[in-house]
This record gives sequence, structure tokens and C-alpha cells, in this order.
Amino acid sequence: MAKLGIVCEGGGTRGAYTAGFLTWCLDNNIPIDYINGISAGAVMACLFVSKQPERMKNMVTKYVTDSRYMGVQAFLRERTVFGIDFAFDGVDELEPLDKETLMSNPVTLEYGLYHCETDTLEYFGKDEVINKPDYYKATCRLPGFVKIGEMDGQHYFDGGVKAMIPIARAEEVGIDYNIVVLTKPGNYVRKPEKKWQLAFLKLLYGNKYPKLLECLNRRHIEFAEEIDHIYKRQEEGKGFVVRPSVDMKIGRLCKDVELLTKLWELGYSDGEKYRDEIMALVKRAHGVTNE
Repeated sequence: MAKLGIVCEGGGTRGAYTAGFLTWCLDNNIPIDYINGISAGAVMACLFVSKQPERMKNMVTKYVTDSRYMGVQAFLRERTVFGIDFAFDGVDELEPLDKETLMSNPVTLEYGLYHCETDTLEYFGKDEVINKPDYYKATCRLPGFVKIGEMDGQHYFDGGVKAMIPIARAEEVGIDYNIVVLTKPGNYVRKPEKKWQLAFLKLLYGNKYPKLLECLNRRHIEFAEEIDHIYKRQEEGKGFVVRPSVDMKIGRLCKDVELLTKLWELGYSDGEKYRDEIMALVKRAHGVTNE
């Protein structure tokens, strides 16, 4: 029997869309074998496997107004734009991760990190969430926004440096059919990184990690290739792309709870909207054909 997976793009607080769609999947018992994610998509993927839809939603609605998450306290405490410690450890104190469900759930979880020394993507799973949480926290360490992650003498950033839609990894590990969840609407075209941003990042990392700058300079090209690939898979009947059916013009650091809640609702309603297509993919993955 073939295997069915879900691939989750990142996107900061636009992950509210992913949270809404994944909640729909949980409510409708969509039978998947595997899920992976990059950046915010990794966080949502983990909470999907631990079956905590309320925490998924709160991560991108309730907590965004907390200055420990994004704001003055995040900067004072962590010297970063985004409060990594609060987003993971602080939220975990308020809504503990259900580690038992995470580990017992048969769905495979993976999330990607960019390894600065080797210029490669490395993938980690449930064991690191529990036993080496700094690897899991590094999923949201975006260059220029937060400090580089150092674990076991190695340095890591958000895997989006190298791949924003980790479909290649899903296929590499044998997932034949995939639902791909994007956080940007169909009219989105990724533009090259701004020159001032690249110049700033070069000052920070250029001497030590020149390949990092090369990756960032190519991200718009890589993204376009990933988009082409996932739609080709959809045409072949081996995938289905779910993305916001309405352009709500939300940025990655949005703090408007009402707007983000509407984005969550859109993710949920789009799941229902595409029910027939999703269930058809489920049947193909499980070898069920209509008589």
C-alpha cells in the first residue's frame, strides 16, 4: 500500500492557516502516515501529531500579542525580534505538549533544519522534540530575526533557508501521495531577497557561512521550482495543494488576533471546501478505486 503524507510550508503567523486546515484533518480523521514541516509548519506538524488543535490555534492567535513572543520583552530577554524561548518553553508551561500522544501516535513526524557548516538540510523527528528540544526550537531560527542555534557544536537555522516546501524530503522517504499546505494564496510570486537584507545578512554571516548567503539569494528560484513540482504531482494524481482561497494580505509577523483567527477559519473551511479532492487522494493512496 502506498503512503499518504502532509507537507507544511512555513510562514510565521500565517501558520494560522495551516493550524486551521490541520484541525479540520484531525476532526475528520484523515488517515495519514507521515507529516513534515519547515519553520512554523514544523510547529504545526508536531502539534498535529500530538493531537493538540487548541494549542495549534493559540500559537498563532492568542499568544501573538504577548510581548514575550513578539515585542519589547522578546527583544529585552532574548535580543531578538521573535521570542524563541517563550514560543516553545513559555507556551509549554501554559499548555504542555502531550508527549505521550506525540510518541505513541504512529504518524511519522519530521522537520528540517539548515546546517550552516555543511550547507545541507538535516531532518529530525519526535525523539529530538522530547530529548533534544533545542533542535526543535531551531526550526524557527530565521537568519536576521533570531540568534543562530548551536547544538552539539554545530550551527543551525530554520530549514526554509534551503527548502520552503519540503516535498522533496517526503518523496525521498517514500511518501507516494502528499497533501501540501501552503500559507500564501495562489497569486503569490516570491521575489528575490531585497539588496539591503542580503547586505545586512552578509555582515552577520557572510565571512563564516558564505553558502548561507548563496541559499538566501536563490530562495525565490527554489520556491518557484517547488511550486512547479507540487502542481505537477497534483496533475499526476499524486498530490493535492491546499492554500488560502482568499488573499487576506497577512504578513509573517502579523499580530492582529481577529485577522489571524479569520485565517485559521479559512484554513478549516478550505479543508471542507476541498473535502472531495482530499478524500479522492486518500482513496488513491490506499489503493481504493471506484467500481
